[in-house]
Formats: sequence, C-alpha cells, structure tokens
Amino acid sequence: MKTQKNQRKLSKKLIITSIVLGAAILVTIGYLLVSAGTFTGKSENQTSAPSPINTVDYEEPTDSQKEAGDTTKTETINETTPTTPSAANKVTITALQQTEDSLQIRSYVDTLSSTGNCKLTLSNASKTIEKNTPIQASADVSTCQGFDIPLAELSTGNWSVQIQYIIGNSTSTATSTIEIK
Repeated sequence: MKTQKNQRKLSKKLIITSIVLGAAILVTIGYLLVSAGTFTGKSENQTSAPSPINTVDYEEPTDSQKEAGDTTKTETINETTPTTPSAANKVTITALQQTEDSLQIRSYVDTLSSTGNCKLTLSNASKTIEKNTPIQASADVSTCQGFDIPLAELSTGNWSVQIQYIIGNSTSTATSTIEIK
C-alpha cells in the first residue's frame, strides 16, 4: 500500500515538474520569436532607420554663419539701446524698506536697455548720500542693480529718496521718502 501511495506522489510530482518545465520552454521560445521580430508585422526588408541621437552640428561655423550671427547681434543691440530717456523710460521705485541692518531700495526703468546708470541720492536736513549702480536688462524692463545702504551710514528720521536713470546727458527721476527708525 505504501508503495502505491509513493508511486502516485512520485507520478504527480513528475507531471507537475513536466508541466512547469514545458511552460518555461514555451515562454522562452515566445520571447525569442518576439525579440527576433517574427510577430511584430515587419518583414526582413522592412527595417526602420534609427533615429538620430543628436542633431547638433559641433563643427566650426562657416564664414556665412559667422556673418549672420554678427549681423543679428548688431541689429539686436541697435534695437534695444535707447539714445535718450523718454516718457517710456519712466523710473519706478519698487521696494523701499528698512531691514535689521540696511535700507534696501529697488527700482526698474520702463524700457529694455543694458546701458546707462542709476544714481541714488538720499538726503535729510544734515546729510546727503549718493550711490551709483549700472542698469541691467531683464525680460521686458531694465532694473537698477539695487541699493543696500548700511544703516550705520544713516541717522534716524525722515529721508528723501531720489533715483535717476542716466543715459548720456538725459535723466529720468523717481522720488519717495522713508522714515529710518
């Protein structure tokens, strides 16, 4: 009786092992056929060209490419460089605040330019402070590069604030006041 039971168990194990092994062989064959392109619908003559990985030309530019670049650069500079401030070059003070250790002043000029300077004049009844900074172009306006005046240079009380955008002999001005505490 034990022998028949052992034979049945052995027979079941053999059948299960055969089924698992057969399934593994079928999966492997299927994978190989799909990898070879047998079931993708492409014949051997229908191969697609590989996509280019990088289409950037890193070769030295030709003389005509250099000339075109120089022309574009010159046109851009000439279009965005004003010769004198106008009504469109209005200066606006965007930040005027006292921090723990400085007076921060920010402003923009209603034009797109990278030329000119911004001049800050701070004055009260007994003292005048002047600072200069270049202008820098951003996306659609230009900004004075900012002023951070140490509070050690300022006394408490009311101060007049004046920012001028200067280009050549022309200026555009914005004014405000602040109380230093």
